[in-house]
Amino acid sequence: MKKAIVIGASSGIGRELAKILVVNGYVVGVMARRVNLLNSIRNEIKGKILVQKIDATDTEKAMETLKNFIQEMNGVDLIVISAGTGDVNDNLE
Repeated sequence: MKKAIVIGASSGIGRELAKILVVNGYVVGVMARRVNLLNSIRNEIKGKILVQKIDATDTEKAMETLKNFIQEMNGVDLIVISAGTGDVNDNLE
């Protein structure tokens, strides 16, 4: 069985990608700051989903957390980083 980790899976593209991977038979590790939203993915779809909190803004700690999660999952085939922040630019026309 293939395994994947999606960082930034609490919302947006990361969340939808995590769902698609699960539906396609992947064991998926979902990571983000908002664990309650990660847990809600498990309630929405059936499949093997592992949850891990991560704060991508703290690079050193995030890399250690990711390394440990990969070990916990006994390796992975795919890692997607879909985490980010955004600002609204009111100057766009």
